[in-house]
Amino acid sequence: MWGTGNKAEDVPPDLVGPHEDVLIFRSAPSVPKEGWYPLENGKNNNYSRGAWGSEAKLMPLLAEVSKNKPLYLYKSSVGGSALSKKEKEADWNVASTGELLDKFLEGVEKVTASIEELGKTPRFRGLIWMQGETDCCHSQAEAEAYQRELEALIAKVRETTRTPGLPVYIGRIHRHYKQPYLQIVRANQARVAAADKNVFLFDTDDSALHADKIHFNPAGQIRNGELLFDLVTGKAVQKPAVIKPGQVFTIREFSGPGTPVGTLALTEPGSPTPTFVVEGEAFEIGGITGAIRVRDLTGVESSEDLTVSVSAVTGVAPTATGAITVKFQGGDGKIAGLFAEMDPSLPANSTLEKGGYQELRDATDPNRKYTAPKADRRPIQDTFPGTEKSCLRFDGARVMTGPVSSEFLEPGVDEDFTIAAAVHIPEHAATNSGWGLIINKGVTPTLGFGYNYAKNKFFFVYANPFNGALQTVVSNLAIEPGSSHVVRMRKVAETCRLYIDGVLAGENQGPARPAILAPGDGAAIGMGGAFPPAPSFTGSLGKFYLVKGIPTTREEARMDRDLAEWGAIKIPQ
Repeated sequence: MWGTGNKAEDVPPDLVGPHEDVLIFRSAPSVPKEGWYPLENGKNNNYSRGAWGSEAKLMPLLAEVSKNKPLYLYKSSVGGSALSKKEKEADWNVASTGELLDKFLEGVEKVTASIEELGKTPRFRGLIWMQGETDCCHSQAEAEAYQRELEALIAKVRETTRTPGLPVYIGRIHRHYKQPYLQIVRANQARVAAADKNVFLFDTDDSALHADKIHFNPAGQIRNGELLFDLVTGKAVQKPAVIKPGQVFTIREFSGPGTPVGTLALTEPGSPTPTFVVEGEAFEIGGITGAIRVRDLTGVESSEDLTVSVSAVTGVAPTATGAITVKFQGGDGKIAGLFAEMDPSLPANSTLEKGGYQELRDATDPNRKYTAPKADRRPIQDTFPGTEKSCLRFDGARVMTGPVSSEFLEPGVDEDFTIAAAVHIPEHAATNSGWGLIINKGVTPTLGFGYNYAKNKFFFVYANPFNGALQTVVSNLAIEPGSSHVVRMRKVAETCRLYIDGVLAGENQGPARPAILAPGDGAAIGMGGAFPPAPSFTGSLGKFYLVKGIPTTREEARMDRDLAEWGAIKIPQ
């Protein structure tokens, strides 16, 4: 709305102005005398010199069809501002006193009086609302409240303008804005429009952005102005999407959060592009893609088919709502995936020379071996503390190289993955952080867990999607050195979670996760650390699981119990 990044020299020649039939309200200190001035794009669109938004195109177009009646524009914009109530910064929330909405409405009263002083009777013809990016960033609760808060704001503006049916035009925030709750806010914007015959949604997904992937560039602002013009004048043809009837999806019973269910199919796509919505708490849906995943099946009876209401909201009434059926399949009791065990009693052909380390094997094909260690990176064979089980002990220098990650993870595909291990942290004097078990994409890690010796806390790492730098989330649970634990890291879609002894101890959601391995990536998995001289682990690594895909909640519990029993580790039941 502000026009961030756009300069006066970016204004097309035919839009420069001054536009004598479009008047914009200017107040001190931007002008010597407060009042109405002809719109000059790139000069007086905003309080930021040179910036201009979609009004640069919209207002001249409207002037051509206004039948010589002057148009008055009152613009108020604050970059990075939220609709949700904030404690430390001004927001647009109706419950916030003396903040952005109150100041805006004071301005509405002022401009109304100034037009009346000219001997004219103002008619409010519309409110344009382009906001919501900040409400995608911080919490799911704020994103879920967006519909309620925006409807309250619209009611307040209509009350102030004494125009009960004031048309409202909402710009749907761009699909390329990478924040964790983007789809929730987009869905709520569409719901506001679908619930009110005088609220309209225009789709900005094809409007060009600056390199920051947040703000609209000149071409994008001009396109938004054209979209608004078509809505205001009734030229836009908007229609609801049609959901393909009778869709049936099948998942395993007790499927864990994030398990893919399927993708909602349409017989008619609608206009503008629909935002997908699923009702209830059991499932979540990609607002852009229509991909359905498990959210929380607690309390869902898996012995019967489940009927779920889904919508493809386009911002026009009626909303296209349909039903899908989810069928549950019983599990086979096995934990699918790759795993390793340190057991010297295993047959010699499955054990490394001088090691007692069973090669990493495929759970469905025991004859398939992956591990190819180098002699100078062998860990120390030891006994897991408190047991008679053989384990790998690392002294902060030795690193065990496991299988090549690209042999069982498909590069370029956003795969879900679980790592779980029995780990012992000895008494130590170390002050560094060491990676315990990590998947490498090349010379750098991409996914795994480790231990911070200075804080006595486990952590997980994940390469972020922007520059490959590692994001680190440290456990909120401190542990006492000299103890053993079951550590489980779970990457599902855009969410990574860290569990210590079965308890959620750290979480990182979004922005959108890339594939674990990009095309061409693939390097040995590091056990006890990454490649030297990267920080390495000090402690014992016992039995562990590397699971491709998403285990069910029962399988995860079974995995934790198995590791706890193996390592004589006490975990809550």
